[in-house]
Amino acid sequence: MNILFVALEESGKKISDKILKDLDNQNLKHNYYSFGLDQQATSNIKEVNEMKIKPIMGFFQVVGNLRYILNLRKYMISLVEKFNIDHIFFIDSFDYSRFFYKKFNKIKFSQIVGPSVFIWKKNKAKFINDNFENIFSIFLADRKYYNPNIYSYIGHPLSNNVVPKNTSTKSIKNVGIFLGSRDQEVFNNLKTISNFINNSSNYNYFFFTLPKYESLISNHFIGNSKIHIYLNHDDYYLNISKLDFAIACSGTVHLELSLSYIPHLIFYNTNFLNILFFKFFIKAKFISLLNIFAEKEVVKEFLQNSFNSNSIKIYIDSINNKKDLDKITNDLKISIRKFNINHFNLTPVIDYLKRFS
Repeated sequence: MNILFVALEESGKKISDKILKDLDNQNLKHNYYSFGLDQQATSNIKEVNEMKIKPIMGFFQVVGNLRYILNLRKYMISLVEKFNIDHIFFIDSFDYSRFFYKKFNKIKFSQIVGPSVFIWKKNKAKFINDNFENIFSIFLADRKYYNPNIYSYIGHPLSNNVVPKNTSTKSIKNVGIFLGSRDQEVFNNLKTISNFINNSSNYNYFFFTLPKYESLISNHFIGNSKIHIYLNHDDYYLNISKLDFAIACSGTVHLELSLSYIPHLIFYNTNFLNILFFKFFIKAKFISLLNIFAEKEVVKEFLQNSFNSNSIKIYIDSINNKKDLDKITNDLKISIRKFNINHFNLTPVIDYLKRFS
């Protein structure tokens, strides 16, 4: 069987890379292809994409990039036909999975990392139930929305990788900065973070970023000896565990920091129309998953105008003591346990593929 794994976002790429490396250790008689990893995961898995992937966030960015999305779908269809693909595993980015399926549904489809139907529209789960072969979920919370014949829980890949902080933080010295993984996030958030750093020179700052943003950040802070830049390489999680606090754009990094027991704040700043769209369709009080499941603000959130250098400084200064930092860390540990994130287990995916090997 010829199988294609598709990952269009940075979070999906991390999961895809983990899955493909695990599959490479199995003696299964399949041909594996990947789309969107930027490089081959292993020598036995071929990366077939030569088209630049543009991470897209929000409804109005989708509208503005409709031509690109249509071309992406057309190009993917050509690859499916060229390599005689029998089955596509979409990793995250369910809205694109559905968009692709509605145009090209001549083969089998599975979804790894489903839409967050516990906070989103439930009809997304119905679409998967009606049309997909499998949903391999990283959250137990969405089990009740899916047909038990196609639902499998595989745990979260991050839980295998993180390095939990095992020492108590007496005060904040080392602050991690995570601007995001999309161009618009990095460019928009850098100014606010820069203003905060200029007004808070008593900390060391560690930027965790993708290689393509390294020059932008380093050039922005030329001559500042307190600025350090880490690329997302093999020591990524070890370096995170050394932080005392982090400032992070909402996304996968929120779970990475939570699982590492690093006190942090989450910010989200986007187009005003996107916020209205978010509030209309998502009936949740918070944006971070940990807060949603805990039903309280375990992790401080700064949204839209509240995300500014002054508000960040006031908050960090206010909790910069052992008592408050210990409380935040303890709340993170309790919430993670309630969240029920288990270690990543690829067995359901492998068992499914063995049936056709």
